[in-house]
Amino acid sequence: MAEPDPRQARLEEMRLRLPGLVRGIQELGITPERKAELAAEYEQVLGAVLALGDELDLGTE
Repeated sequence: MAEPDPRQARLEEMRLRLPGLVRGIQELGITPERKAELAAEYEQVLGAVLALGDELDLGTE
């Protein structure tokens, strides 16, 4: 039986963070500075999700 790829767990963990970041960005009364911080974090996490997703797809071919 093959061991699960730890990258798959990491990918799922990062994917689960995205909706919370979007909710935080859309929150009423949030300061522009905090909104910018959350937006930057969202971009970073999304980039990591896409990169890791591509890496995992390449590993299965």
